[in-house]
Amino acid sequence: MFTNPASLIALAVALCVALVDLTLRNLGRTDDPLTTVFYFILTGVVVSAPYTIMFGPPLQVDLMPWLIGIGIFTALQQVAKTEAFRHAEASLLAPYAYSAIVWATILGWFIWNELPSLSVILGTAIVIGSNVYIAIREV
Repeated sequence: MFTNPASLIALAVALCVALVDLTLRNLGRTDDPLTTVFYFILTGVVVSAPYTIMFGPPLQVDLMPWLIGIGIFTALQQVAKTEAFRHAEASLLAPYAYSAIVWATILGWFIWNELPSLSVILGTAIVIGSNVYIAIREV
């Protein structure tokens, strides 16, 4: 099934994203979204800092505006996602999260002139179709 052991990384990422979504849903019932996002980002920094310090490239000052911009937009999207999970069911929000597949395909084609293979297209169609069905059923 997995010809490349690195493909397990995709499964691990999917599991982690699902756990984050479940956690956001539960915390959204009791905690302020800004508090949740603060601790989410703090945890990410604490966990990734040792690896980044030991193995990351040296910081380039000319990249600081990009890093600050990424940080700001990441925090804003996390607040929006936390607020969304506070007010809506995960099954209703999933189709919006899967729109990232479409955007990644468009940007991959536009920036790198790369299109997904047939198996990726079929898998994506199944995932998106399933989520659209669930969204329609929930309404």
